[in-house]
Amino acid sequence: MTIKLSKVVAQKIVELIHVQSGFDVIVCDSTGTIIADSEKARIGQKHIGSCQILNSNRDYAVITAQEAEASNSHVKEGVNIAIEAEGVKIGTFGIAGPLEIVPPVARIAAGMIIMMLRDEELKDFIRNQVKVISSSVDQAANGEFNNIYELLKNTTENIANENDNCPEIYELIDRMSNLALKDTLTGTYNRRYINQKLPVDIISASLSEQSLSIIIADIDFFKKVNDSYGHVTGDHILKSFADILSGCIQRESDWISRFGGEEFLICLPGAGVEKAKEIAERMRSTIENEAIACGKHLIKITASFGVCSIKPSPRAPKINAEKLIECADHKLYIAKSNGRNRVES
Repeated sequence: MTIKLSKVVAQKIVELIHVQSGFDVIVCDSTGTIIADSEKARIGQKHIGSCQILNSNRDYAVITAQEAEASNSHVKEGVNIAIEAEGVKIGTFGIAGPLEIVPPVARIAAGMIIMMLRDEELKDFIRNQVKVISSSVDQAANGEFNNIYELLKNTTENIANENDNCPEIYELIDRMSNLALKDTLTGTYNRRYINQKLPVDIISASLSEQSLSIIIADIDFFKKVNDSYGHVTGDHILKSFADILSGCIQRESDWISRFGGEEFLICLPGAGVEKAKEIAERMRSTIENEAIACGKHLIKITASFGVCSIKPSPRAPKINAEKLIECADHKLYIAKSNGRNRVES
């Protein structure tokens, strides 16, 4: 379902950021029209910076004090950032303030907005199509889905009445969010989470001018495991592989998602290429030296790793999630071509 940036949600975004930071905030819709303004002075007006972002491949724009002064108050010093949902720009938000202060606030705000939109999407989904939920999440997820589904049916009336103070609703939304973004086999995040989170982390890296690295890990000759031992054992190997990868990352900002099949993507915000290579090598070595117990079998596997690292800045050319993934995937291809069980960057 396509997420829409309604005026109600836009006002919530403005209030949230303005109250927490004290900075002036605007939110524009997909046409670049201001639909929420902390100063309530420019609603309905076109915003030049927003239109530039929405009509180009840029995800953000920085407005300097000099540019703001030259605009005769049409724009203010600060940053404007695209609001994306499922890879589509649905609007922008802008925070006015000194550039030495605003970018960290914008990084936090970008993450909060993604979470807010996700909650609004789920609320609307529950409100209008409770029965459809059963086809969107794996119901075999340890019985958790069935429990939530029954509770959702019982609380739909409250949601329809906009009872935003009902804690049970928020708890259900949070639990449903986790199910919708988790791979039920391995317990890691899924491809949908990559689509939501990686663009936010890239924008955060750009605003802070910090490095960001991703690793794509792939089990070598996994088809042979399935052919030799069966798919049940193959699933156990995948779960164990994911557990090993997860055990090799420690920071709260790091995360891992199942990219597809036997491939996993690991995101390391703030890590440069050398640190990412060190972590990938730790993963490779741990897997190589581990014997995974599957019934009466002890199965040894190896894996290959592709590492890609960026250090963007507000003035540098845009680097998006798709290009970053393509880079890491190419490095993985080189690792496979050079004999497997190795790290390439």
